[in-house]
Amino acid sequence: MRSQVIVDTGILVALIDCRDRHHTWVKEQLTQITPPLITCEAVISESWFLLQRVKKGQETLLQLLANRHVKIEFDLDAELETVSALLTRYKSVPVSLADAELVRLAELHPNSFVFTLDSDFQLLLEASLHLPESQQLDRLQINLQKLYPHSECKSVVETAGRSLLNLTKVE
Repeated sequence: MRSQVIVDTGILVALIDCRDRHHTWVKEQLTQITPPLITCEAVISESWFLLQRVKKGQETLLQLLANRHVKIEFDLDAELETVSALLTRYKSVPVSLADAELVRLAELHPNSFVFTLDSDFQLLLEASLHLPESQQLDRLQINLQKLYPHSECKSVVETAGRSLLNLTKVE
């Protein structure tokens, strides 16, 4: 079982929206993860917007928060300078406020995993490292097929203590 898992918008929407093409798969993956899922307010805001047309979608999102299955562990006010620097640094890349907050959240939780459906997020997380190149660890590719039998593990990237769990559903 994995713990300290940071989730992005796509995971929350797929979990709640039974019509989402990743719904069943995300639910299966979450059986291997110990709650609570960690996120930020920007992800909640994006999810809220995307769930507006899903029957009881927004209410379910609020229930996940109230029941502490999803926990907001990010204070933008305290991290504004770092998040602003990330947004400025990657302004040529389509990066949202939620993306920048999740990168910073991963930096603040060095033993965490980021569970995302966004394949571009890996590049953003890796590029966000503030360590000299000489201190960065080589990428470690780990096959998680046994842990996640219904998925294709793109990679778990561990760089300078940060990990990204990047899974995609096998179609």
